[in-house]
Amino acid sequence: MKNRLSVPVFIVAVLLASAAPALAQTESVPQPNTVRPASDTQKVRELRQNVKTEAQTIRQDARTELNTVRQNAVQKAQEIQTQVKIFRASEVEAFRAKREEAQTKIQQVRSDAKARLETARTEVKTKIEAERTELKAKLEKIRDERKKQAVEKIDNQITALSERMSKHYVVLLDKLDGVLERIEARMTKAEANGRDVAPVKEAIAAAKTAIASARSAATVQTGKTYALAISTEANLRPDVGRARDALRTDLEALKKAVFAARDAVHSAATKLGQIQGVDKLEVSTAPASTTTPATASSTSDGTN
Repeated sequence: MKNRLSVPVFIVAVLLASAAPALAQTESVPQPNTVRPASDTQKVRELRQNVKTEAQTIRQDARTELNTVRQNAVQKAQEIQTQVKIFRASEVEAFRAKREEAQTKIQQVRSDAKARLETARTEVKTKIEAERTELKAKLEKIRDERKKQAVEKIDNQITALSERMSKHYVVLLDKLDGVLERIEARMTKAEANGRDVAPVKEAIAAAKTAIASARSAATVQTGKTYALAISTEANLRPDVGRARDALRTDLEALKKAVFAARDAVHSAATKLGQIQGVDKLEVSTAPASTTTPATASSTSDGTN
């Protein structure tokens, strides 16, 4: 019985003996101090102050850079506005130069056409007088005085009709020239405002060609005479009829040329009307408006 109890007691004693050094070491380790030293608190305060100072410095640098950017933007906007004014002035000057050049050309064309027309009128008067004298000589062989007077009257009527219709068509061509001049002026305004005017230019050029052709035909008609080729008294009617038919044919050709010019001018007006807002386009010397950026504010942003 004693031997059975002595074995467990021995084991317990051995275990206690081996655990004793560990317990002693545990008791010798000092417990951590929960109170922060004064030096650590000071370091934390200094760190916070440094962070705050650095943040203020960053804000100030950013504010300074922003002011610089704004000032540069203002300066750039002023430079652009100056360039726009210079460009606009040159654009207006170019528009005026084109308009004056076009007007000068139109006036020159009209002056030349008028001079040729006056020359034709002067020459035809001399020619008509000579043909009338010749006609009187031819009519001497006609015994019937009434027939003589009728032939002379018809001759005068043919000459007067040719002259009147020539003048009439010249007046129409002058009006067409004026319409085309206004079309070209409006086209120049549209071009100065950046519109595509290529189709209008082409139509105007075609109209100018048609008017010039019609003017040439009118000048030729003005210089024409229709001398009555009298053969015999029996052939008076067909002789006079040939002169009338010739005049009718020539006037129809002139009318066709003038109407072709009219249609060409109408086509130019139609092309111009296809430009959006063409009736509202103007060329002004006022510069284009530019938006000036606001200057930098001296008020500081919140730093708290």
